[in-house]
Amino acid sequence: MRNESLIVVLDRSKVESLRFVSGRVVSAGVGGQQLATDLVVDAMGRRSPTPGWIRDAGGSEELTDSSDCGAVYYSRYYRTRPGAVRRDGPWVLGPRGDTGYLGFNTFPGDNDAFAFVLAVPTRETRTGESYTT
Repeated sequence: MRNESLIVVLDRSKVESLRFVSGRVVSAGVGGQQLATDLVVDAMGRRSPTPGWIRDAGGSEELTDSSDCGAVYYSRYYRTRPGAVRRDGPWVLGPRGDTGYLGFNTFPGDNDAFAFVLAVPTRETRTGESYTT
């Protein structure tokens, strides 16, 4: 990884607010202090407070388009234990499977991290003794 002197990554920090001047973000509230900024990357997901902060500052929310994919997923990231080696296999991204009512998958990441994901359908109907989506 290259050292970029103009980029600061605040690991394990939470942006609590954005301050705007003439419609432009000039600082981010982090840990009770305002940090000057030229650019903010919002990677907080679909429940991000950023659209509300923009609206409260007099801006308009971007138009969004969404559709129900029929599943809800739960994910968590883990780091491989020191000295452990990830096994190679015939999978593209990682071990995965589908039980018929729940899917699971793993995704390799960088710095010895990986994600584990559980996905379940949002609707189920009972047909005899088995469940189908």
